[in-house]
Amino acid sequence: MPSVLVDKIRSDLRLNHKEFDDEIKRLIDTSIEDLKTSGIASSYFKETNYRPMITTAIITYCKANFGYDNQDAVRLQQSYEMQKQKLAISHHEYKELETVESTEDETVGDN
Repeated sequence: MPSVLVDKIRSDLRLNHKEFDDEIKRLIDTSIEDLKTSGIASSYFKETNYRPMITTAIITYCKANFGYDNQDAVRLQQSYEMQKQKLAISHHEYKELETVESTEDETVGDN
């Protein structure tokens, strides 16, 4: 997981310390697993910089689930679910990388 993403989420949560980094990392991991189970290719999470729509979904998930007394949790969770649906609907774009990589691996193996 890119440390830049942890820094970005910490900033978005208005935190100026690293005390909650473990919780942030767990939320990032959970959101990535959730996106994968929705059909987003695993290869998109091997990149150094995630695609903007994926990054936004991860950030929204973290903002919705961080802490205990979050008055915006329901609204943010609904936003995350909509973003996840949009990513799943655009499966042709977000599954393409995995298909291309598989084809390249097969070609290399044939030599």
